[in-house]
Amino acid sequence: MTIDDTWLGAIVNDGSRDYIITGYQPNYLNKKIFSYEIEVI
Repeated sequence: MTIDDTWLGAIVNDGSRDYIITGYQPNYLNKKIFSYEIEVI
């Protein structure tokens, strides 16, 4: 999966509520991207 700026403003639904992605940050393990943390409102 590739996460980039096209994700900003996207709407995510958890089954109960809608959230808007406002940012993201990669988490590294051994100098490689391990996961992403997304920021929502």
